[in-house]
Amino acid sequence: MIRWLLGRDTPALDGAIAFAPEEEADGARLRHPGRRREWLLGRVTAKTLILRHLRECGQPVGDPRRIAIRAAESGAPRVFLDGRELPVSLSISHSHGKALCAVCPRERGLLGVDLERIEPRSPAFAADYFSEHERFLAGAVPRPERDFALTLFWCVKEAVLKALGTGLRRDPRTVEVLDLPAGGVDPARALSVKLADGTVPAVCCGRMEGMACAIAVLPEK
Repeated sequence: MIRWLLGRDTPALDGAIAFAPEEEADGARLRHPGRRREWLLGRVTAKTLILRHLRECGQPVGDPRRIAIRAAESGAPRVFLDGRELPVSLSISHSHGKALCAVCPRERGLLGVDLERIEPRSPAFAADYFSEHERFLAGAVPRPERDFALTLFWCVKEAVLKALGTGLRRDPRTVEVLDLPAGGVDPARALSVKLADGTVPAVCCGRMEGMACAIAVLPEK
């Protein structure tokens, strides 16, 4: 099962959850206030989700400081309980005061999530990062929904690239959205996507509070 949580930046965020010493050190290294606030929002949301995941799996953890979320060399978050890495896949995305996190058992696959504010995308941006087919799909959408479609396509690409562990080091054009269902996309709608090598990730996407969101799952190789 994939569990997800949308977090919001509020005054209650400070002190909302206790961090492990390693996490405190990670946060202290972030000197820019905006970057540190993003980190705080992402970590509070992620730890809240991990605690829920463990509780619902029959492994409740009373003290949040027993859990540490640390970044791997690739930047992907890893989860530790009492110093031992847990066999879970966790992904975190934050944008404009909101954070989206998702977690699942690693045997279920490798997760990637992305969250983007719905806004116009220039023709130059679309030409650089979207396939001819994706541009056709977006062009067929009524104008009020076109910004959402293009933002969603970008969101899907980022989520899949996170699941791959490459992020934008890999060309986003190697991830292609194949369809955009009639009637729009809701938060529980699956979307057909393929990679250049033929891999077909499972992708669920939609919109929440003016944001496009996507969760992608790939089998662990």
